[in-house]
Amino acid sequence: MKSRRGANTSGQRSAYRGLVLLGVVALLVGALVIPASAAPASTGPAGAATGGQTALAAGPTHSRLTCDAFLCLEVTYDGYFGYNVRHMAAWLANNPRTGHFEFFGPGGHIANSVQKTWRRAEYFGVGGFWTGNSGALWCVRFWVYSNGHWGTISGNYCQRAGS
Repeated sequence: MKSRRGANTSGQRSAYRGLVLLGVVALLVGALVIPASAAPASTGPAGAATGGQTALAAGPTHSRLTCDAFLCLEVTYDGYFGYNVRHMAAWLANNPRTGHFEFFGPGGHIANSVQKTWRRAEYFGVGGFWTGNSGALWCVRFWVYSNGHWGTISGNYCQRAGS
């Protein structure tokens, strides 16, 4: 004959596991529905480095990488806010060049890299939070100085949000 304590141990463990599982699910659901206004914001030096945009707490994201013969552009879109951007990165797809990258979006200029000789696949990226909508263009261009004039190696290279 089993003792009463032994008979309830299995049931107690099941109930405990159920409560733990319920708590985990509640935390996950709560994390998905936190409004943007509840996210911590910063407008200090980090905001200045991101073009004056307000930095919000990180949420789910998805990235898209595209390349042409000259440049590669990776844009990380914000999962909570649709077509807004959290990070942009670019690199040269071919030979080293001396110049600088410039990022811009629907709101205009975002950031410039330093002027230097960039090797093939040497990465330049910038993080922040920039607002956009479906169809918004997120772009990079690489500026070079040649024969006393500034020009780009391939013009504007862009991704269209939502496509």
